[in-house]
Amino acid sequence: MIQYLNYRVPGFENKYVNPKKLKEFIQRKNWNYQVLGKSQQNRDIYSVSLGNGPIKFAFWSQMHGNESTNTRALLDLFHYLDKEQPKFLNQFQLDWIPQLNPDGAEVWSRYSASGVDLNRDFIQESTPEIKILKSYIFKKSYKCIFNLHDQRNLFYTKNNLKSTEIAILSPVVGQHLMNENCILAKKYLAAIISKMREFTNVNLAKFNDSFYPLAAGDNFQKSVPTILVEAGYCLNDLQRNRIREQLFYFFYSLLQIDFSKPLKNFEAYQELPLNSEGAYDLILKNVKIIQNNQEVITALGIRFRDEFIDEQVKIIAEVIEIGDLNMAIGYEIFDAQGQILRNSELGYEIPQRGMKADFVLGKNIKIENGKIREIKL
Repeated sequence: MIQYLNYRVPGFENKYVNPKKLKEFIQRKNWNYQVLGKSQQNRDIYSVSLGNGPIKFAFWSQMHGNESTNTRALLDLFHYLDKEQPKFLNQFQLDWIPQLNPDGAEVWSRYSASGVDLNRDFIQESTPEIKILKSYIFKKSYKCIFNLHDQRNLFYTKNNLKSTEIAILSPVVGQHLMNENCILAKKYLAAIISKMREFTNVNLAKFNDSFYPLAAGDNFQKSVPTILVEAGYCLNDLQRNRIREQLFYFFYSLLQIDFSKPLKNFEAYQELPLNSEGAYDLILKNVKIIQNNQEVITALGIRFRDEFIDEQVKIIAEVIEIGDLNMAIGYEIFDAQGQILRNSELGYEIPQRGMKADFVLGKNIKIENGKIREIKL
């Protein structure tokens, strides 16, 4: 069994991956580093490669600049393979663009410097970033390519009401339309799932397979087997380092597949639960609110969001919904049992959507940035 923590690259525990810091780290490694072009703000867009084997895979991460979990996971995998597993490098060639959108990554933004969603620019090619990506992918003959993203905490699986840790997809090439590449991608995913379960217990889901005519994955699938990977969330893993580890095993499992034999089916992929949407990180039930001398018993739905401060991603808990949440899904559910909602000065608090989840319940429960603490007043 791999001792993952021995190979996790230190210094990248926060979600924010500074482009300069990442590039400097990679340039110190003995990896094949190549500048592919420049971003809109003249930052290098580069690739790194490991191995010289006949089976070639390509990966690109941070197409959306504020989605970094796969970047950190592949950094760990490259570090591990380079240090411990040279045998894989004779079988495989791994080509990776760590930050396709370095301008967005710099300021923790989903979008390019011109405000374009790169994952909707495949047809128009209005950005240098998407032109670089297409040129890079079509230059070689890849067995499969991987489009890497993060999804929000609110995605969960209905079979166990737990947060989705990794969502995967073989994109379609038209509405309800599949080609041979779709089938191959499903078979690769089924094989990865089977291997991955030997290493770790992970809550996997299938991403929504609606057709997006402008998206990169849906269009690449017409030419080469393409897989979408969405890094999810698990409880109390606010900086997603546990998910980072799960993704390490996901990519490592890819390299465990015996590609000399035909892959027969994709049942393990088809059997995955769907990636459902709408969960709350915390639900506070039976909260008493006093306004104008009237009492109301209600519930608060709280979610975490990212806030970029001083080159760090801070996690902020906010009230998103107020009302009847008896049918809602919460990763944590706390019954306030009619305790009064108060502010930090112990005056009555009137909740509002968008307010930070910092308040007191009754006399001995404090909600501090979405976390429940017992206090003595």
